[in-house]
Amino acid sequence: MIRDVLRNPDRFFRERTPKLPFPQTFTIVFFVAISTSAAVGIMGRWLSQAITTASEGDGSSRFRRLPFFYLTILGSA
Repeated sequence: MIRDVLRNPDRFFRERTPKLPFPQTFTIVFFVAISTSAAVGIMGRWLSQAITTASEGDGSSRFRRLPFFYLTILGSA
């Protein structure tokens, strides 16, 4: 099936017409894009706050607030 797409995409897609009309497809793609962007943004903000917390703390107590995998990234495990 994948070979058909790569070798002759015109015939492959001619035989398989889209099942959803354009407005529904656009809505689905839009919500997937927004939710993915929000999830990446939230995780990025959480990670940056964790790193900032680790770099602004005092002494070795600053690493107690981070999960184990961040300790290995920061080199203090």
